[in-house]
Amino acid sequence: MALLAMDIQHLSDFVDNPQVAAEKAGLTAIDREVLFSGDQNRIYMTLVRESNGREVSFAPKTVPTGQEPESHE
Repeated sequence: MALLAMDIQHLSDFVDNPQVAAEKAGLTAIDREVLFSGDQNRIYMTLVRESNGREVSFAPKTVPTGQEPESHE
């Protein structure tokens, strides 16, 4: 679910066609139900669960000049 918020292409696809973008992103039926419920608390808790308890942030990561960003693949 975080991919839809953090990746500009996935976000753009979601704005254009939310159902197709959610399916394309591989969201489970449960994750789609949570997302489309619009319930911010449920969405946040799902993101926390997906992050294994790590802090959830949608702020862009800053990279010092001259350094390459980390890959999270």
